Amino acid sequence: MFEESIFFLCQKLVFIAKNHFKQMVSTQFGFSDGREIGILFVAMDTQLSQTEIANIMEIDKNTTRFLIDSLESRGLLERRKNPTNRKENLIIITEEGKKQAKKIFSATLQHERNLLNALSDEEFAALHRLLAKFYQSAMLFPTQPNHK
Repeated sequence: MFEESIFFLCQKLVFIAKNHFKQMVSTQFGFSDGREIGILFVAMDTQLSQTEIANIMEIDKNTTRFLIDSLESRGLLERRKNPTNRKENLIIITEEGKKQAKKIFSATLQHERNLLNALSDEEFAALHRLLAKFYQSAMLFPTQPNHK
């Protein structure tokens, strides 16, 4: 019955893909928490505070701090005082962090293609286009209904 609902199918697929992703990044890259990789990806192109990263990642500030501590101890991120706000640090990805993030992203793309190996190249491309369109549409959908 759940196969009739796109939302249930998406939820099941996310669960399966998430478990495969966790196993892949653990065995290939030594990460036990996929959220660390999310932080690397978020920090890739910009300098953000710990609070901003926590908000983007939708995790609490203390957990974010522990994850950043772990990444910093591995030499993948560093903290620098924010020159415009001395009360906060900016989280900056290191060159090694960038290199690692690019490797992980490439491996992730290959892994998702392997996971969806039942699809032809054309079907895979069509699925990607449809999911991107669905995502864009969902981002525009109001989270709270308008009651007048």
